[in-house]
Amino acid sequence: MIFVYAKKDETKQGPRANTKLHLALRRLPNLLILLLLVVACEQTESHDGPSRSEATDSSKAMATPRPRRIILISLDTVGSRHVGGYSDASTPNLDKVAADGVRFDRFYAASTYTLPSHMSMLTGLTPIEHGVVNIPARLAPEVPTLASKLRTAGYETKALHEGGFLGKIYGFDQGFEKYELRNNKDVVGVSIWSTLDWMRNKQDAPYFLFLHTYVAHVPYRGFSDFRRSHAELDLPDDAEIEKLKAQYNKTDHESFFPASREIPAEIRHMCTFYNTLASSTVDFLGCGDRLLKDDFLESPHFETYREGLVEAHRAEIRRGDRMVGQVRDLLIELGQWEDTLLVVTSDHGDAMFEHSTHGHDYSPFDEVLKVPLFLSYPRRVAGGQIVRGLTWHLDLFPTILALAGVPTSSDLQGEDLTSVIANGKEISADRAIHPVLLRPTNRYPLPMRRIVLQGEYKFIEGHGVYGDPEGLLFNLADSPDEDVNLRQSQPQVFANLRALSQRFDEGLTPGEPIHQSTQEQISPFPGEVEPYDAPEEIRRGLEALGYLFDRDTTPAEP
Repeated sequence: MIFVYAKKDETKQGPRANTKLHLALRRLPNLLILLLLVVACEQTESHDGPSRSEATDSSKAMATPRPRRIILISLDTVGSRHVGGYSDASTPNLDKVAADGVRFDRFYAASTYTLPSHMSMLTGLTPIEHGVVNIPARLAPEVPTLASKLRTAGYETKALHEGGFLGKIYGFDQGFEKYELRNNKDVVGVSIWSTLDWMRNKQDAPYFLFLHTYVAHVPYRGFSDFRRSHAELDLPDDAEIEKLKAQYNKTDHESFFPASREIPAEIRHMCTFYNTLASSTVDFLGCGDRLLKDDFLESPHFETYREGLVEAHRAEIRRGDRMVGQVRDLLIELGQWEDTLLVVTSDHGDAMFEHSTHGHDYSPFDEVLKVPLFLSYPRRVAGGQIVRGLTWHLDLFPTILALAGVPTSSDLQGEDLTSVIANGKEISADRAIHPVLLRPTNRYPLPMRRIVLQGEYKFIEGHGVYGDPEGLLFNLADSPDEDVNLRQSQPQVFANLRALSQRFDEGLTPGEPIHQSTQEQISPFPGEVEPYDAPEEIRRGLEALGYLFDRDTTPAEP
C-alpha cells in the first residue's frame, strides 16, 4: 500500500469557494469551439468530425502558416546548470537547436517535481489550477490539454513516456490518440528507433509528438566507470558488491530503506553513492540510502564523490541530447526541419549539494527550479536568439498553440511568447512568475510554499527545512548561488514580493481533479487526501524511480 499522507490542519492557501462558476467561464471558449465543430459536422454527410486533410487545407488559408509538425521533448530531471549554453556542460545537439532557434536563459519550472510540473506544461495551468498534486488525483476530463487542442485542430497526437508520475492514470492521456508506456530510460535507447520510423512514415501529415524520458533521473548509472578512474578510493568490485547485497539486502527494497544508522557512516556513504550510480533500482544496496543525505558532507571523499555525481548525471543528459540530435537529423534528412516546431525542456533539476542536499525533494533553489528551454521553428523564428526575460512552464501552452494558429483562453497565467521570438518584442522587466514548492504525497507532508521571481529578485516563502522560517530573499544578479538572504536588509522588497505572491494566489481558481478510483471530485491542495491503496501501474512506475524505497515516514527537522 502506498500511504498518501493527509494534512490535519486547514491552512488557508487561497480561495476555495465559488470555484465552479469561474471554472465554467474559463472553459467557455472551448465549449464554443466544440459547439461550432458539432454544427459543422451536422452540415456534412460524415459524422466523424473534420478530417486531418480538411484541417490542413483550412490552415493554408491562414495568413501565417502553422507548423506541419510539433514535437515536445521533456528530458526529466535536467536543470539548466547541466546543459550547454547555460554552463560548461556539453550538449552539442541542443546547441544546434539553439543555433537554429531560441534558448530561454531564465526559464523556470512550475513546481519542483514531475507530476505537477508536467501537468502545468500540458495544460497551461498552475498546479493549484489543475489540481493534480496528490497521487490519487486525475485531471478533470473537461480541462483542455495541449494534445486535445491540437487534435481538434487536425494534428495526430502521439506520446511516448516512461511512466512513474506521467502515467495515464493521472489524466496525461487526455487528447492523445496514442499514449504509450515504455520502460524506464528506454525511450532514448530503444524506442527512439521505432519513433523515427513512425516520423518517417508520417511524411507530410500533421502531428503532435510528445517524448518523455527519465534518462537523467537517479540512478544515474556509471559506477563502474567511476571506480576505474578512482582506484585510490578502493571501491568494491562486482564480487564484493554481491557480498554486500547478501549481507544487507532483505526480501524487498521497501523493507530496507532507509539504511540503518547502525551501519558505519563510511560504508553507508559508499553504498548510497553506489545506489545513486547503479544501473537500475534493482541493483540497490541495502547498506545505503536512495539518495545521499546531508551527513555525506562530512565524508572525507565528499568532493570526489560529488564530482562523480555531476559527471554521471551529465553523461545521462548527453544521452538525452543524442536523442534530440537523432530527431533533428531525421527532420533535416526528410526536408522537414524548417516546417517543424521543436521544443525541448525539463520538469525540474537535481540538486548536487549546492545547498547541502541531493535530489529535488522540497528544494526551492535554482538548481531544481531553473530548467532549460530550447525552441526552434525556422520558418518563423530566427536562429541564434537568447531570450533573457523571465519565462516558465505556463508559457509553453499558449505559445505552442499560438504558433499552431489555435485560440486559447485569455485568462491563462502564462504568456504567448510568439511576439518575443518571432518579432523581437522584449519581455517586460516587471514580469513576475510564481512557481510553487511541493512535496510528493508518498512522503511525509510538508506545506506548499510560494515562490516569486521578479526582475533580479527571488522571494521564497519560509520553512525551517531549507533555511529561514520567515522567508528568503535573493538578488540573483548579486547572489546567483542564493547564499545571501536579504530579508532583513531589504524588508520592503521582501514585503512587496510576499504581498504579490498572496495576490496571485488569491486570484487563482482552484481546479477540480477527480479521484482515480471513485471518480469523485477531490481537493486540489497538496496533502488534503485520504490514504490511498495505489494501483499497480503507479507502484511499478514509482518503484523504477526509487520513490517507494526511501519513504521518509517522519517529519523533517526544521
